Amino acid sequence: MALKAGSSLVSRSVAVLVVAGIIGAAAYSNTHQQHVTAANGAFSFAAVGDNGDDSGPDDQTNASSKTLQAAGGKSIQFIQTLGDLAYDPTATVTSGGGWCSWANGHTASTNSGTAVPLMLAAGNHEAQDAVSNFAIEDYTGAAACANPLASQTTYYASSADYAKDYYYDYPATNPNLRVININPGMTYQTGGARSYAQNGALYNWLSSAIDSAKTNNQWTVVTFHVPYLNAGSGHGGDMDGAIYGPFKQQFTDVYNLLVSKKVDLILNGHEHNYQRSKQLSLGAGCTAIASDTYNASCASSAAGTVADPYTKGSGPVQLVIG
Repeated sequence: MALKAGSSLVSRSVAVLVVAGIIGAAAYSNTHQQHVTAANGAFSFAAVGDNGDDSGPDDQTNASSKTLQAAGGKSIQFIQTLGDLAYDPTATVTSGGGWCSWANGHTASTNSGTAVPLMLAAGNHEAQDAVSNFAIEDYTGAAACANPLASQTTYYASSADYAKDYYYDYPATNPNLRVININPGMTYQTGGARSYAQNGALYNWLSSAIDSAKTNNQWTVVTFHVPYLNAGSGHGGDMDGAIYGPFKQQFTDVYNLLVSKKVDLILNGHEHNYQRSKQLSLGAGCTAIASDTYNASCASSAAGTVADPYTKGSGPVQLVIG
């Protein structure tokens, strides 16, 4: 998927390579990678959730390593994970740090021996399920998992927020992209649940991060593990379920904040498939986006084509990449 600036805006472009997660025998799919030209700093990055480690019960024909190898061979600048990393670890890796070493080795194998920078994000398997899996702190406390873009990263409170609540600008000089990782609905083994209640500290931090990116004319991408809009059969009812239902209002407030501020892209994992929304916007007939209702009025009226459906500044597209 290529994000392209409109003719009335500065031409600063980013290509997003979408790669499949652990489910599916294909090494990668839905690349949506297009040639982009830009006056200032065109580049590509990848995003993938629910990675796995080749040995978990859901893996099929070593799809996890093939996915990472495929990404490493695509001339990308970094990979943004979307949570659920080792997923259901068994024999292949024995720690979060071990998983990062394993993942880095696979991207390096197709990237001239150099690992592609891997940005971490927590999912439910690193939070609620960390008793039987690896807690996110097991990853972020390991040298192999150190933030490769630390000099470009701003954390909510401290570097301990890496993989939880942070954002980074890319490239380091004259950045034209900001990626903001949040995680409403996550209850961490260390620190418990964080509140994204409307006008609370984290909500306002997110809002300010978006505003400053927009002021700098940066493409603005927001990532979080559990999708608010989800047509999947595995986790499609999560917003009303026992685990995330208590956080539904926070998800609603955050999601509508993202749409109202017209971020460019929303990336989620959790559901083990690929989904893509239309470009979303609020307005007449759509004063808020609900998680369980389709409203055609919430689709942006911005003109686009099949080859280039995205119009910058007209609202986000949501991708689920699990």
